[in-house]
Amino acid sequence: MSDARPTPLTFAELCERHLDLRPLRGRARGLVRCIFHADSSASLSLDLDKEVFHCFGCGVGGGAWQFAELVGQPMTSPVALGRPLSSREEARLDVLRRERRARARRALYAPAYHLASTICRGHQFVKRVRAEAKNDTPETWDQLARAADLEVMTWQLEADADEELLAAVHADRVGSRRRR
Repeated sequence: MSDARPTPLTFAELCERHLDLRPLRGRARGLVRCIFHADSSASLSLDLDKEVFHCFGCGVGGGAWQFAELVGQPMTSPVALGRPLSSREEARLDVLRRERRARARRALYAPAYHLASTICRGHQFVKRVRAEAKNDTPETWDQLARAADLEVMTWQLEADADEELLAAVHADRVGSRRRR
């Protein structure tokens, strides 16, 4: 029985199949005619080494995956084909993993950050009221009473923020243990 898996195509092979690469004259990058719009002159910039393209006429552009999808020939993942990843693909995958982890960590710490910023604003307001409370008037006493109430609420928020932060740190540590 034959293997039913498709033969992996490189970006250069995809470009050779769908574009006229003669204007490149054997170079790895340059301008060719775009197949995505009616092109009368070379407006599609290709870099076969970096696996990127951009058309200055219609604005289409991207990497090898986008090109493959646009020509109707989706590429198969190198991992799914059993081919080892190139160093460039490894680096891209590593960056994507780090970005995903960073987004997850930001989501974990967001509630604690929000509480901390609210606490800071509360402390700043109390300081400002105390600094301005030089006159012995009923309005001043009312402002000081509101500032005292706000300070009590701020202390409660600090306790809540500590709990949120501890929960986020715990979830972050548990998540980092799972990734190892």
